[in-house]
Amino acid sequence: MSKISSLSVLFKWNKVKASCNKTLPRSRCKHACCLHNEYAYVIGGKDGNVSVKDFCRFHIGTHKWEELSYRGEKIPYFEGHSLVAHKRLLLLFGGVLSYDHTESALWIINPDLQYIRRHVPDAGSTQPCARRHHTSVVHNNVMYVYGGYIDLQGSTSDVWAYHIDDEEWEQINPNQRLENTAGKRHGHTSVLYGREMWVFGGMSGLQAKSDFWRFNLHSLKWDRIKSKYGPPCLSGHSATVVKDYMVIVGGESNGVMSSDIWVFGFCTLKWTHYQPTHQYPSPRKWHSVIPVTARYKKGDNSVRTKSLPHLQKKGQNNVVNRPKSSPVYSSARFARRSPEQTEDAKLNRPNTLALHMSDESNQNNSTSQPIEMSSLSERNADRRSPFKGNGFDKGTKQKDEKSPCYVIDRHQGIV
Repeated sequence: MSKISSLSVLFKWNKVKASCNKTLPRSRCKHACCLHNEYAYVIGGKDGNVSVKDFCRFHIGTHKWEELSYRGEKIPYFEGHSLVAHKRLLLLFGGVLSYDHTESALWIINPDLQYIRRHVPDAGSTQPCARRHHTSVVHNNVMYVYGGYIDLQGSTSDVWAYHIDDEEWEQINPNQRLENTAGKRHGHTSVLYGREMWVFGGMSGLQAKSDFWRFNLHSLKWDRIKSKYGPPCLSGHSATVVKDYMVIVGGESNGVMSSDIWVFGFCTLKWTHYQPTHQYPSPRKWHSVIPVTARYKKGDNSVRTKSLPHLQKKGQNNVVNRPKSSPVYSSARFARRSPEQTEDAKLNRPNTLALHMSDESNQNNSTSQPIEMSSLSERNADRRSPFKGNGFDKGTKQKDEKSPCYVIDRHQGIV
């Protein structure tokens, strides 16, 4: 156990076993995973040297896997792609080997209708070419794509914005000199906090990076975050936002895979390092991690909203009233709300971490093993914890002998 800052804490991982299923998905890496309603959706990736093409989902409340059939266009094999949720849709970008830079690399999925179509841009419009190991975040009905590895070109520093309602791409040119930007990279992580995209690590060509940047999506400017202490050079790691913290899990540093956890406080702008003890996931890279809120952890199969076929081509007159997308969680939002609104919103704040199985060091397993990390126990009570007041010190041990993952819990999460 490493003692960093003024606190030593213990992350406890719990293995989540799936409920009785006929079949479980194969183990994999380089896949994409995102949370939508009560499900974690997983698509593509590789099992060792074998490409995987299945499309499946994991119900957070019942711990059941389900392989999905779909209608629409036939999808290729994906590897190193991104998958984000917006309202009733999933947006899958990149991940295919392509030397045709004019071919569309965006797929639009309606999970309720199990329908997939490829985005076809208007004639003469611009669009990003296919790439792998980039990142995507959604803010104000716009998906932002940064970086990635382009075949025959290498790492790129491109920033693209996809306007979801209009189905149009726009290339973003930062309002500053190139040397003051995050530059070219792939294999990094990006998370959204407030109106900024926070980017850590990755590789530029063959050079691993440990720098940390934020990109303001309103001013379109990059800003480097410097600190005396932080993670080493990492690539193939995963990251997510839990309350006012960015949590990084695993990755590869100097050719060695890690299972360490790094936590960055957006309010303090400081890093804290945690090394797991006892039972914990094997070191891994090219895995995925998602945050889980209390409302997702239902015991039944209920779905909160019904879906309308939001798959019309652009230009049609049909108007669909879609629900608000999940807000970005920041403590500043709660100051402007009534007590009743605050309590409702707190239920939706990501307070658990879920890491979907997939590590390159354990590709011999025929089925995937998700992981749950739970219960932050404070080892030094007289020292101030950066998690005090946010509920991180109130995690309880979660026991479930029937689920396949590891979870980190303040209340629960899945890796």
